[in-house]
Amino acid sequence: MPTRIAIFALAVIALLAQGFRCSGPPVVQLRIERPGFQEPHTPGSGDPAELAATSTVQALRGPTPRLNRTLSVRTKIPFRRPKAVLILMPGFLGGAGTFDPIARDLVKASHGRIEVWAIDRRSNLLEDRRGGIVTRVRAELASHKGDSTALQAAIDDGVRFYFEGSDLDGDGFPDAPFTLPDRSGARSSFLRLQQDDARFAAYWGVDTIVRDWKALVDEARSVVGPHGVVVVGGHSLGTTWTGLFAAYDFDPGPGVLAGYQLVDGLLLLEGGGPRAPSPSAPGLASYQATIADLASPGGSDVFLTDLFGFVDAVSLGAAGELNGLAGKFLPDEPSVLQKTSLFGGFPLSLLLSAPMTNEALPGFFLDDDFSTSAAFSASLGFSDNGPNAFNPFGALIPGSFLLADFTLPQPLRTWKNIDDPTLPSCPPNNPQPATGSGQVGCAIQDNGPKPPPGAPPVQWGVEREVTKMQTLLRSLYETGNASEWYFVSGRPNLDFTFGRDSSALGAPQLLNVTQNANVDVPVLAIGASNGLATTEDAFADYLGSIATPPADQQVRILEGYSHVDVLTAEQNEAVPIIQTWVESLHP
Repeated sequence: MPTRIAIFALAVIALLAQGFRCSGPPVVQLRIERPGFQEPHTPGSGDPAELAATSTVQALRGPTPRLNRTLSVRTKIPFRRPKAVLILMPGFLGGAGTFDPIARDLVKASHGRIEVWAIDRRSNLLEDRRGGIVTRVRAELASHKGDSTALQAAIDDGVRFYFEGSDLDGDGFPDAPFTLPDRSGARSSFLRLQQDDARFAAYWGVDTIVRDWKALVDEARSVVGPHGVVVVGGHSLGTTWTGLFAAYDFDPGPGVLAGYQLVDGLLLLEGGGPRAPSPSAPGLASYQATIADLASPGGSDVFLTDLFGFVDAVSLGAAGELNGLAGKFLPDEPSVLQKTSLFGGFPLSLLLSAPMTNEALPGFFLDDDFSTSAAFSASLGFSDNGPNAFNPFGALIPGSFLLADFTLPQPLRTWKNIDDPTLPSCPPNNPQPATGSGQVGCAIQDNGPKPPPGAPPVQWGVEREVTKMQTLLRSLYETGNASEWYFVSGRPNLDFTFGRDSSALGAPQLLNVTQNANVDVPVLAIGASNGLATTEDAFADYLGSIATPPADQQVRILEGYSHVDVLTAEQNEAVPIIQTWVESLHP
């Protein structure tokens, strides 16, 4: 047996050495689950205040679930001790997968001196990823064998797992659901939580989430040692969480243990950080009453169910993971998601009625030329084999979101990636009104010069196509997926009304954001001219509220980038900026 182990070890070493010669040391990702803050109402706390887990939660996590856990996806080079760890928080609806591209780039560029730990907030423990994981394993095996029939069957079964009632064979009758064993030993399709399954999330507010984050910061500090660097940061809404962590006093007593004292810098990506307290911030009695309502059966929603008021946010998260797999393994096949109840029903059946490929569907949702919201946009290429500007809602839904194509027969919409040599035949960005021929003209969009300081925020500069569709698709299903299916909104939204100073609440045991004015660590802020933080002014309010001297505040705006491009772009201009800044920090 020892001889076999030795032979295996030598084989592994040889393979690694061959990999080093070909492309440098391998970058790997690990999804780590560790004990987090012991919030007493959460299942598994062992506290008398613990709320009982429902049967659905038990089927997902076992008969005695433990939900006081931290989740992170760690991108690193094996057997190499980092000198710096970046612990990054995703934004609105975001999961750890949103950082997948930039994490790989940073680790590779630094030769492992920098590790990136992307946070999956604890609600990701409640996602039923069985269907996505099994679909991926089956699809990879079928792809390796070149078995197209088995590959399509794997994707179809994933759809049947998450979307009961789908008619993938087109016979007019709902298909039988695809089931898998759950933690109770029974077979089931998608285990979807209802609000009353997650009433304990009424206690998952700022205090709980930043204390989970602190557990990761403490661990990172032990990894890099006393002479290493630990940075916390976030993207979009994650920058609000970043500022709150820095300003949080983890000692509710007379002493002070502030978040900023535990780290060496703050990284803000496409978001301006936490705001000043809202005039509508409640008093203590009202605050506690709202928490009681959130925790009560039948009370207010603890997690987001509707996106934009009409899209099922939970199903959209599961659909994103499936679409990543379908777009990766069957990019040119007709979109299987368009056959689901989510996309086949109103209003998405109207917005996305034209048939399209698995690869094209995310483009019409997320590309900056088609998305209705800059908060979800990346520069992914273009689709020019059909009309792009039919928008009967006009100013109610700005932009040129792909709507119904009433021509018959309807063409299968395809996607041109940023490296497609035919892309200049219809230059990307800003589809123009249809001409008399029914086609849509295109032009490289120049949004004009950068506005002067103090001017209203606008997008500016020449837009660019920088994110490959396959890179985006991979982030949707990788080690950590790109979305938080059960986006906990009830308690955080309550806490966010206090912004960067909760002193007025007068309840440090509940919320203790009190140290913002003392934050004095270096800050790097990166915006995008085609995104949300389009100028230096986007960061001015937060940077002016902390004690970090101007010499330690860096703000960079990437011209032509959209909101998500800062994380996903090829040859990402944010990477060398971040790497140089991190390497300049000293504990």
